[in-house]
This record gives sequence, structure tokens and C-alpha cells, in this order.
Amino acid sequence: CIHGQLGIMGNLITGSDCTMLLIGLNSAVDPSALQRPDLDLAVVVDTSGSMAGEKIEYAREGLSRMLRHLMPQDTMTLVAFADDADILLDHEPAGSAALSEPIDGLRADGATNVYEGLRMAYQALESAPVEGRQRRVLLVSDGLPTAGITSGEQIIELARSYAALGIGLSTI
Repeated sequence: CIHGQLGIMGNLITGSDCTMLLIGLNSAVDPSALQRPDLDLAVVVDTSGSMAGEKIEYAREGLSRMLRHLMPQDTMTLVAFADDADILLDHEPAGSAALSEPIDGLRADGATNVYEGLRMAYQALESAPVEGRQRRVLLVSDGLPTAGITSGEQIIELARSYAALGIGLSTI
């Protein structure tokens, strides 16, 4: 059963008007009874100059909160990108104490090379496929590509080609 809600308010970042549409779904499925497959997650964080200030702080806080919801058998790869991209964590177990330090160390400076960040994350997940595990890239960014390959079509094609291999993409 689908339920819709409309909300109009001031944008918390820019102060301009913001319109949101919320669509809810009811289901007879009990979420506590579902068995989620183990997850290999690659988080790709925009650390370009436009993320300076509150944006990078929100990204760090969100990632720190997300860590608490990963299961012990999940793994996380962390890729930071600006002019170039760097792998800060590579298939680190979710319960590892090593996850917090690179997240806390994220700093913003430079241009926005979305393609390179995504490419590195996809390749990291592709390099260690394990049967029965879910593989997903999570892109955290505030803007448009300004460095490297900036063509929207090429970025979409990169995502499509890896989706065909079973690696999903979510964006924030």
C-alpha cells in the first residue's frame, strides 16, 4: 500500500525553499525476519573544496553513524576523491577499530573527480567477489564533476557496466 506526503520548508544548508515528497510503502513482511546478505560496501566520499565546512562534517558524522549499523561480517572500502582518488580503507571488516580514523581524517580541498572515485571503488569491489555477498558503492557528494572525466554519459555508463556485474550504486 502506497502513502504519499508533501513537505515544504527552508533548506537547512542554503536557506532557500525546499520541497520534499515522501512515499511510504506498507508491507506484510517483518523486517526482523529478513536475512540480509553479507555486504561489501565501498563508500566514495567527495573531499573537494566545495565540501569544506559543514558539508564534510555532516559526511563524517553520517559515516560514523553508519558504521554502527554494519554487521560484523560486512566489509568497508573507503575512497576519498578530489582532484584524484585514494583508497583509505580496503575491505576492512565492519567491527574493526581501523574504520574510524580515516573517516575522522577526511578534509575538503581541490576539484571534483567523481569518475575516478567511482572507478576505484568499483574496481576494489570487483577484485574480491565472494559468492552470496551483496556488493554496493555509496557515493557521497555535493556537486557536479569538475576534474577528470566530467561527462555525465561516461559516468552513467561506468555505473551501468558495473551494475551488470552485480555491483549496485546508491548516492547521497
